Amino acid sequence: MITDIKQYLAPLTNNERGVLYAAAFGRSMRGPWVERTQSVEAELTKYRNKKRIPDGQKDKAIMGLVEKGYATIRPRRGNYVTRNGRGLWGKDGGTVWLGRKEYPVHKLLTEIQNGSTRYRVGLWELVEVIPVEDVKGAIYKHREQQDNAARLEVIARAQRVSLKQTELEAKMLRLCEQYVREYSNSSPYADEADDYDRYRVAGIIREIESHAKEMDRWVYRRRQIEHDAKHAQEQMA
Repeated sequence: MITDIKQYLAPLTNNERGVLYAAAFGRSMRGPWVERTQSVEAELTKYRNKKRIPDGQKDKAIMGLVEKGYATIRPRRGNYVTRNGRGLWGKDGGTVWLGRKEYPVHKLLTEIQNGSTRYRVGLWELVEVIPVEDVKGAIYKHREQQDNAARLEVIARAQRVSLKQTELEAKMLRLCEQYVREYSNSSPYADEADDYDRYRVAGIIREIESHAKEMDRWVYRRRQIEHDAKHAQEQMA
């Protein structure tokens, strides 16, 4: 049983992880979706930044998984069909033209595993890779834990909206009190007011105006935060 998927995958190469991931999610070794990433973290994300593993590198990755105890292999069902009529074995290092033929996969695999070198076919074309542990389940569990951590942060952010609201209102109140305190008995725009008074009141008014816009934006931001928190709570229920 895998308790820490990151630690479990750490000893593997990029190609080995990619093959193991493909096998865990039921992808054929012959398909185009056997892909690798550059790190364990990238392997575990929902949207993997991936690159296709070349066919010539698959055999080494498969055998690496088997040797390290991460997977077993079994012959896929059916027959192997020679491509474009080419034969599977060579003569004096060359390839013999045999026409279109079919060969039982399990027999080919048995001969290759017994050391035969006459066949020109990759192991990845003949086998299914079977993870020895529930890699798919461990990856899903890890992603769920990551998602829950993000949801808890969203909920915590919603719990702080009242404090943010209080701070915004307190700042607006201080700005308004400052204006009243300094100009309740005289207008800064009176004929006798000097340029410095006009300069100072313009600064206060700009602060009030800027903060009013911030409070207006906060109304919509708070609504979205609370909506996201409600959705996160429903997902965790």
